[in-house]
Amino acid sequence: MGVTLQLAVIEDREEQLSSLPPQELAEKERQAVPFHVIINPEITVLGDDRADFYEGCLSLSGFSAVVPRARRVRVAYLSEHGEPQSVEASGWYARILQHEIDHLRGTLYIDRMETRTFTSLDNWSRFWKASRSGTSSNPYPIR
Repeated sequence: MGVTLQLAVIEDREEQLSSLPPQELAEKERQAVPFHVIINPEITVLGDDRADFYEGCLSLSGFSAVVPRARRVRVAYLSEHGEPQSVEASGWYARILQHEIDHLRGTLYIDRMETRTFTSLDNWSRFWKASRSGTSSNPYPIR
């Protein structure tokens, strides 16, 4: 008999952030997230605030699109030790959680993207990289 188990590993390393401009980090509300495991997560959107940013994924390597996501979420889950945990996240951390929990439910970012923004990273670099405002900021893949 099987065990119902959904598991994701979450991390956004400090060294990945050190090369990003401070303005971009502030715009995305992005800061380091320590390594942790979430098991059988249940996600709740907090508030109506949304953020639209380019998002990528190793499942579709070489592409990116603007994905609207909730700016704040609460996630209840079990730790790797089976202990009940809960976290409230905002900004990029909230985006990472939503992205990874979507994977556990069979959803990819292309299922949520603004269709006309889907682009290869080559095209993004050629046409959008110079623009640093709004949703034209650099797409950093969520792994």
